[in-house]
Amino acid sequence: MKKYLLITLVLILLQACVNETLSSRRGIYVTKSNQHALVIGIDKYQHFTNLNGAVNDANLLAQTLRNKNINLPNNRVLLNEQATRKTFMKAWKDMLQAANPG
Repeated sequence: MKKYLLITLVLILLQACVNETLSSRRGIYVTKSNQHALVIGIDKYQHFTNLNGAVNDANLLAQTLRNKNINLPNNRVLLNEQATRKTFMKAWKDMLQAANPG
């Protein structure tokens, strides 16, 4: 499961970097209004071995995405106890609502 979360986060970051590179080559610049993200980092688990570094990685990823002008408000960065099913679903719906077609 840890591998899948890390792979997902890396793919999101890679997509953002590729989109920025392709857009800048075409003279199109990405704005905060057309790319969105949701970042989750959990170090503390109730029924699994705790991790070291997932929260730090999530914070670094969030900072990098924001530096790339990805729309990532604080309510879409869920860390440890904040990352409940309820807050995830709320953040996901917020992201979908904020996204524009295309």
